[in-house]
Amino acid sequence: MLTLRNASSDNLGIGWELDGNWMGIGCHTQTIEGMVDKASQRAAYSVAGQSQPIMETGTVDLTENTAPALLHFADGQTQQ
Repeated sequence: MLTLRNASSDNLGIGWELDGNWMGIGCHTQTIEGMVDKASQRAAYSVAGQSQPIMETGTVDLTENTAPALLHFADGQTQQ
């Protein structure tokens, strides 16, 4: 479950910054941060303070209890 705390426009006008909480398996909550691209309506985010892995999903999926997502790892691999 992702709870958004903030979605503010970036300085270039191409997307929105986002941050919030991610609740994974076992109800372990972590703070996340990322960006939403206005043109593609895709959100990309990671655990705050970590650059990898990056999770990517559609903005409409951010409001769902469960949703498909891509997980991008530092070695270039992607899992769905």
